[in-house]
Amino acid sequence: MPTFNIAQYSREAGEPLAASAPDTSLWFLLEYNADWEAKALPASSLSDPVKSLLLKESKTRENLRVQFIKQKSDEQASIHFYVAHAHPIHPLLYHFELDRFEDLLDLDLAALADGRFEGNRSDDKLYLVCTNGKRDLACAKLGLPLYRAMSQIDYDHVWQTTHFGGHRFAATLVCLPHGMCYGRVPVEDAATLMNAYQQNQLLPQYYRGSAAYDTPAQAVECHLREQTGEQALDAFKYLSTEADGDKHWRVSFDGADGTHYRMGVRAYESEFNVFGSTNDTEPHPVTLYTVET
Repeated sequence: MPTFNIAQYSREAGEPLAASAPDTSLWFLLEYNADWEAKALPASSLSDPVKSLLLKESKTRENLRVQFIKQKSDEQASIHFYVAHAHPIHPLLYHFELDRFEDLLDLDLAALADGRFEGNRSDDKLYLVCTNGKRDLACAKLGLPLYRAMSQIDYDHVWQTTHFGGHRFAATLVCLPHGMCYGRVPVEDAATLMNAYQQNQLLPQYYRGSAAYDTPAQAVECHLREQTGEQALDAFKYLSTEADGDKHWRVSFDGADGTHYRMGVRAYESEFNVFGSTNDTEPHPVTLYTVET
């Protein structure tokens, strides 16, 4: 196990944040206040029917992540459950307050996953900070201070969450339902990031990409924002990603001003090595993406 901060190691190696967000357009967020293990859902004390349901959903639905969330460690009067369809322009969020975990068995998860559910829609904006120290110590060391700072600003909408990818970019967070993912967020910029999201803007210096997009599209969107300086969430409309040879894609976006962008993206192996996890014994190269204009 490395004895140094893997997030600092990644930063010093010059690893870019762009195009490192999870490709996850559908999120099930379940309040679960017990201690989280490294594999949070399988190791939880949820009843077998509930656990089996959530595990089945996570394995059979494309681009779904099942996340545990919490704000405190004591017993809750009700259990919050959210379903988020991540999209920077047309997001969708459902919110339920359950009496018991088994109430999940009575929900129409198919309709919720497809966006066909008629009720329980919410206009809330949520901030989920990874604090799952059992999965990686970096997430607890760097995520918990960020969560505490953000929860002092807006307790009701800030949640701790289990791992969603990118230990080495801690502190990491995702803004839902829009799906904007961030990494290396310092405590002192908590309020700035939250204010930006409330105004439907993003904070480019910590931006990893949109969870609504595949990785090549994330690379292009991050490139377009860097080149244009556009920070509005709806500044670019994603159109398509087309495979174009080995480790190469063509990605299309439209700008809000009517400009059409069609760019090539190529994947390649980094010349530097990083530790992906505090549990790694050796550093290794990572896949990076370059945009060809």
